[in-house]
Amino acid sequence: DERLQNPEKAFKVNTYIQAQVNVQSEFRKRFTDKAIDVLREVQFFTPRFLLSSLPDIQSVNIEKLCNFYEMDAMNVAKELTEFRPVFQKLHTIICVNDLMSGTRSMQNESENEDEGDDIETDSKVNNCKKWAEQSFVKPLRALQELSGFSALDMLYKIFVSLAITSASA
Repeated sequence: DERLQNPEKAFKVNTYIQAQVNVQSEFRKRFTDKAIDVLREVQFFTPRFLLSSLPDIQSVNIEKLCNFYEMDAMNVAKELTEFRPVFQKLHTIICVNDLMSGTRSMQNESENEDEGDDIETDSKVNNCKKWAEQSFVKPLRALQELSGFSALDMLYKIFVSLAITSASA
């Protein structure tokens, strides 16, 4: 174990590689093959899938997810098939601006700042808007205004909290 004289190599060996090993270890602990299979099936509930022209899913496509949450896969698949065309019609009128109240203050602040800061603020605002469009919030809001989708309503309540519970784990 000779001391590395080159600061870049020393950083790589002492910090970067060690951090990479720690991240890989944490991923292995947190994401088992079973968890990855469940997360893979979550894609069928994203706004991107709901708005796509891909064929409707079958219960076998979401079996692991439904088993994980102790739900009937056939019922969830049926509700999702019925919900997709409704969401496709409603998604443009579902408002999520209340979730982005901080973006308005960012925009107002950026009017008084340098152009470099303005670009950074625009990027943050765009990221917030993109998140709102791609998150599970819009489908959940639509479901809360509809009846007959109790299984989906429960799943979307779980999905909107996944990022928070995973980050705090």
